[in-house]
Amino acid sequence: MNGAIQTRSLSKLILTLCLGVAILILAAASHKALAEDPGINAAQEVIREQIDAFLRDDAETAFSFASPGIKSHFGSPLTFMTMVKRGYFPVYRPQAFEFGPSSKDGTRIVQSLFITAQNGKLYEAQYALSQQDDGSWKITAVHLKEAEALAL
Repeated sequence: MNGAIQTRSLSKLILTLCLGVAILILAAASHKALAEDPGINAAQEVIREQIDAFLRDDAETAFSFASPGIKSHFGSPLTFMTMVKRGYFPVYRPQAFEFGPSSKDGTRIVQSLFITAQNGKLYEAQYALSQQDDGSWKITAVHLKEAEALAL
């Protein structure tokens, strides 16, 4: 009787492990598919290039990655850059950053960005981007919040 119980327990353990491995494989395949999506890659490049422009204090280039609605709202690269410096300093001057999960729905992408600020605090920025009529991706919004994770 004891042997039968051990055999069933071992069978359940093996089944559980197989299911866990299958879930991990499916999750990895899904993540890889998103990472290989040309839209996701383009959106990440837009974010990377805008941060590079912030680091160079290149307001014109940084502003060029903003959507028409953002451009209309702020009016000029200088006004836009002033807003970023005041309200999004961790994005303006990150110590380090790393792309997190992303999602795509047609011509809209939401891309997470994990940021270590100059002061060592951790932030998560949720970028919203939309594809323009010319095929380019522009940033329509950024939501920044303090994160609760380990430093990058």
